[in-house]
Amino acid sequence: MNRPIYTVTWVRGWDVHDTLKRLGVADVAALTWEDLYLRDSQTNGHSDLVVVAAAGDWVVALQVGGWWFAFDGDLNEVTRDGGEAVSVMRHDRSHGHFAHSVDGRSRIHFLVREPGTRWGSAPDALGDLIYADDHPDPDAAALALAAGVTGVPFTTGLFAEPLTGGRLTRGRLR
Repeated sequence: MNRPIYTVTWVRGWDVHDTLKRLGVADVAALTWEDLYLRDSQTNGHSDLVVVAAAGDWVVALQVGGWWFAFDGDLNEVTRDGGEAVSVMRHDRSHGHFAHSVDGRSRIHFLVREPGTRWGSAPDALGDLIYADDHPDPDAAALALAAGVTGVPFTTGLFAEPLTGGRLTRGRLR
């Protein structure tokens, strides 16, 4: 079964527009779900579109068909100068990732299917919140863990059209 590739990133420390700028969006636009899926198709699953939604103290970013911000270098850059971010990447043909970065430093990072093997400056920081390696649905468990860290669950109600976002213009695509 082919399930969607996506990255969800919770960012704290900036408003929606500053978050988009930190993510690498130069031109903010109103988008639709159709725009996201069309771009994913046009780029063969390497979409460069990201949309965001405000959720309390956090801004939640969604990249359908993309995986920027699932890796420490990109996530650390987003959090540089006082921010915090939690990112979950889901992928069928590669390893999914969970990452938590604070003020430009990777705090904890692990492969979604191997949460027992963690790295970063505080790999044991989430303690009992970490799920077992043999969890029956590690993708859902990683999203639940992110919700536990941020207090913001990833739900369908977060993103309503028109979506706010744009094309990532940073130097490299993943």
